[in-house]
Amino acid sequence: MAATNKKTKASPELLLALKAIEKTEFAPIKLSLWQPIETAPKDGRMILLYRPTGGGWMNTATGSWNDDRYAKNPRPYWESWLRIGVDWRTLPPTHWMPLPEPPAA
Repeated sequence: MAATNKKTKASPELLLALKAIEKTEFAPIKLSLWQPIETAPKDGRMILLYRPTGGGWMNTATGSWNDDRYAKNPRPYWESWLRIGVDWRTLPPTHWMPLPEPPAA
């Protein structure tokens, strides 16, 4: 069994592997955390939305803020591209996170 580093509790082999990964193209990857929906951008950009009441796989979907400015009675709401199930106006999202960058071409 390999000795472990007492500070990190990781084997020297794992630490070397992690240092090697830091030098690759994967180093810029940052994990995003879910944020409260009140902090979400309302400029029309697509983001990842989460609602705990969606029912399984419908909890998470891409969507954007729709200010409904062209309607006779505007009702701003979160609009999702997921059109199956309950309307996102009825059960709005509680959290959001930015979409990841697309893969390099």
